[in-house]
Amino acid sequence: MTSRKVAVWGLLILISAGIAWSQTGTSRIAGTVEDSTAAALSGARVVAVNEGTGVSSFTTTNAAGGYSFESMPPGAYTIRVESRGFKTFVSTGNLLTIGQPMTVNAKLTVGAINEKMEVVASAETVQTSTSGNFGNLVDQVAVANLPIVDAKGRKSARSREFSAWCCGGVQRRGRNSRARSA
Repeated sequence: MTSRKVAVWGLLILISAGIAWSQTGTSRIAGTVEDSTAAALSGARVVAVNEGTGVSSFTTTNAAGGYSFESMPPGAYTIRVESRGFKTFVSTGNLLTIGQPMTVNAKLTVGAINEKMEVVASAETVQTSTSGNFGNLVDQVAVANLPIVDAKGRKSARSREFSAWCCGGVQRRGRNSRARSA
């Protein structure tokens, strides 16, 4: 392979890896758990259940009463929080979307763990915390319409040839032949 081909393939691999990493299609669920006096509850069990698939994820709150579920697929979630000596907190219909972190804060009241306090769709609609999750959806049409430019910022005359070559279906014959789409 010539050094030019190696450079092009290396560039394509780096671009592909970046695209794959940025298009993960997940988001984050986080929140805090407090008692009725606004004191943080550490060690509370938090369960996130995807209402569409029934898949459950479990965690416990930290010393500050915080919890988080990273890399969660989008969908509607039920958040359940349990702690000894408190009523179980249940929040249903919390919609998680790609790249838009969801916050569900729970306030537990004193009671038996088998008593429930249900809340419907309590996720904050305005993001009030920065989580490091930033994302945007890019559809196939937007990617197909991206321009290929040369080093001086002009659309290259060989951009169609490069596009066809890098995306498959190109046959090259000889050193100076033109690429033909299959």
